[in-house]
Amino acid sequence: MAKKQMNTRERFRAVMHFQEPDRLPFIEYVGIDPAAYLRWHEEGLPKIWDIAPFGPNNPTPTMYASHNLFVAGDYGMDYASYFGIEPVGVSFGEVLPIDLGPIPRFVGEVVEEDDRYRIIKDEGGGIQKVLRRTPSSYGMPMYIDFLVRDQEDWQRVKKRYDPYDARRYPLAWGTDELVKYYQRINRPVGLIITGFYAIGRHLMGTKNFSPIFYKDPMLAHDMMDFWADFLVESLRKGVETLKSSIDYIYWHEDMSHKGGPIISPKVFREFMLPGYKKVTDFLKSNGVDVINMDSDGDIRLLIPLWIEGGITGSGPLECTPGLDIRDLKREYPEVGWIGNIDKRALVKDKDAIKQEVDYKVPFMKEAGGCLPCVDHVVPPDVPFENYRFYCDYIKKFL
Repeated sequence: MAKKQMNTRERFRAVMHFQEPDRLPFIEYVGIDPAAYLRWHEEGLPKIWDIAPFGPNNPTPTMYASHNLFVAGDYGMDYASYFGIEPVGVSFGEVLPIDLGPIPRFVGEVVEEDDRYRIIKDEGGGIQKVLRRTPSSYGMPMYIDFLVRDQEDWQRVKKRYDPYDARRYPLAWGTDELVKYYQRINRPVGLIITGFYAIGRHLMGTKNFSPIFYKDPMLAHDMMDFWADFLVESLRKGVETLKSSIDYIYWHEDMSHKGGPIISPKVFREFMLPGYKKVTDFLKSNGVDVINMDSDGDIRLLIPLWIEGGITGSGPLECTPGLDIRDLKREYPEVGWIGNIDKRALVKDKDAIKQEVDYKVPFMKEAGGCLPCVDHVVPPDVPFENYRFYCDYIKKFL
């Protein structure tokens, strides 16, 4: 008997709850770097202006995080439809626009610039050096200065994180129309959360925040405890209203690098685990039971603690640190895994793409609870022809 055809939302829910879908959805969970589109247009990608079919509230910033994540606009290049990418994740997905950033925002401005770089003050109050984008450029910002150095700075900054500020919710919030919209749409509704390490790193910088647990544990505890309360109270209206109509949490942390976690499991257990439990208990008590962790790097030492803290899934599972979906799924079968298709294979050639997909995707489909996609943002050094081939080839296995 043929399987009942599902829409993307039903498909996603089935996979994340370890049920059998009609097929796996084709997704790019983190997205595609804008510079890749610039390159691809030069290599033959058509410019198709259309109304992107995602979201009644766009363009609306959903949060302020270290990577400036925004919902895609209603009007623009409909790349998702061109490649057949289904609406899941931060770039192409339906994201509930609850603002978890500082309110009021800081005034963003260009402090200094030359032909190659700009030094900017961002809306979160930090100072960063960014590379001017070209079709061949790719890079992360270099953070120069931060808002918080000590307890006095923290007390001043956290006044902008009032969880009860009405501006955290969209103008349409409170209407039956909006609630019914999120309940009826055929694509999964995600909610992006800035995590505990992510907010500390954003406010203090990696170099300053990582040792604060030893240098000033009182400040560290205050920041982590405050953030747990802030998340619960900021999200309360949305979560208690929509409940299981929120299909997944995209929990952003980036607390590991190629060699392992930036903080020790001991530090995580003491300073962050209580907050994790508080937030995940609140979410699950309201029927939000798919809570996916986004952290780059080698996450293996932290996975057991994430599970203890209520995290149910993780992606994008970068391959550079040696993460292999086969090993992860066998060790943690209860976790929903997303990603792990090596972006470096897409840079090489079609044979490398075939080898990567052949090795991982059939296993992921058979194992269940896995969503294959590129192991982070698709970078601009991927040729257009390679990416188009990848899209066509992986769909044969879904």
